[in-house]
Amino acid sequence: MVCVAHIDAEAIPTYLSNVFQITYRVFTFITNAVILRYITSDVLGIINVRLALLYSTDTFVSVEAFRRAALGVTESSTWRQAINLVWLSVPVSAAVSAALAGLWLHALSQPAPEVTSEYRLGVWVTAAMVVLETAAQPLVILAQAMLFVKLKVVADMVTLCSRVALKAWLIALYPSHAIWAYCVGHAVSSALLVVIYYGTLLWHVRSPDNCLPVKSASELGPRLVPGQPVSAAGGRVLHDLLRAMSLLCLVAVTFGWSYSHLLLRLYGGALLTAGPAVSLLRAQCAYVLLLAVNGVLECYTFAVMRQEQING
Repeated sequence: MVCVAHIDAEAIPTYLSNVFQITYRVFTFITNAVILRYITSDVLGIINVRLALLYSTDTFVSVEAFRRAALGVTESSTWRQAINLVWLSVPVSAAVSAALAGLWLHALSQPAPEVTSEYRLGVWVTAAMVVLETAAQPLVILAQAMLFVKLKVVADMVTLCSRVALKAWLIALYPSHAIWAYCVGHAVSSALLVVIYYGTLLWHVRSPDNCLPVKSASELGPRLVPGQPVSAAGGRVLHDLLRAMSLLCLVAVTFGWSYSHLLLRLYGGALLTAGPAVSLLRAQCAYVLLLAVNGVLECYTFAVMRQEQING
């Protein structure tokens, strides 16, 4: 059962999540501009496209289904059943990571010979870090279900910022080993994520004021929060949000299409404008529009569905 005092304490920093997301993207934008001064666009593409795509794909395939199923457990289910279900994601993640790593190494075109060895290292490190982060999913789900908003914000801030900052610092020191720098930053951030969740929640379990629904580490499991249909006022908010997001993204598409070349010229110089980067940035503007609309429509979908439909 979620204690009221904990919810009151966590309600204040909820807005920090949005602030952090914006700050993190600005920070990443700036560090990428700095990194471009030390490495080529091909190496940056390997890091920010190939390896990042491997990480996001591996994480989604390995974890998302288990996370949704665990958070959608009915009231008659036990905590132990939910935690056992989530732990199944670890062997699944290992198998999926190995399969995707093989696909990235053998099915996709290989990079330049001078970075091939580090590229292989980057692929395997990325796959291994997904498995490591999956091992923390039971505690991540518990924190999410128990509304530990502050813990999530702090964990995301520490891990993501440390990954970007450490990567940029190592690349500035060793520009010829950029992929190696990415591997170090990713490994450190993943280890920090696991340590933060395990350390914080195990401390709560052993605390005399423990308000978690578990008494020991072996009883970890998500807290179920039954969904409630939205009111008419809530529907109006979602409608206004969809309209506002659509207008903002249409503005981004309109100006992004016209000024993509100028922006890339100012950001990375002739190095970025010579290739297909302009077309990719224009496509990204349209993708942001679709992504924003999809997110709001997903809110509508889950708002009108009954709990039985969501669980099914």
